[in-house]
Amino acid sequence: MRTREKVAISIPRDLLDAVERLRKRSGETRSAVFERALADYLAGAQAAGCSRVARRSLQNALTGYAVCSRPKS
Repeated sequence: MRTREKVAISIPRDLLDAVERLRKRSGETRSAVFERALADYLAGAQAAGCSRVARRSLQNALTGYAVCSRPKS
């Protein structure tokens, strides 16, 4: 079983209202809605990061620059 941690966050009232409407329709807890939303966000960010790294690697290979190269002074 995964360990759970409590986290206090501040969000705009309209966002909280939207979360409340969603959780009532879905029958989920507020925590479940936030957990699912964060998991989806992180998965998307990871996928976008992988795409960005792949594009940069291809671009660097085509131009001959290393990913960590610094501009010459």
